[in-house]
Amino acid sequence: MRHRTRWYAVARRMGHEDPRHWCASRADALGIAEDMWVAHRAMAEYEHFKAIYDAAPEWKRVVVDAYLESLRGQE
Repeated sequence: MRHRTRWYAVARRMGHEDPRHWCASRADALGIAEDMWVAHRAMAEYEHFKAIYDAAPEWKRVVVDAYLESLRGQE
């Protein structure tokens, strides 16, 4: 009898409710790990931008908000 192998992708972000995602195959595990890596990198970039934005003076926030609003209109 052959035992079934269980693959899992690990979420390395602190505070993640379920750090492991069970997968049917190694390819699934690698795909989920890649998706999580991309999401964690995007979240780190967002947190960096938020820290800079929060530290900026009010006049600079108005300029940034206007720029972001102009980008929204281009969609």
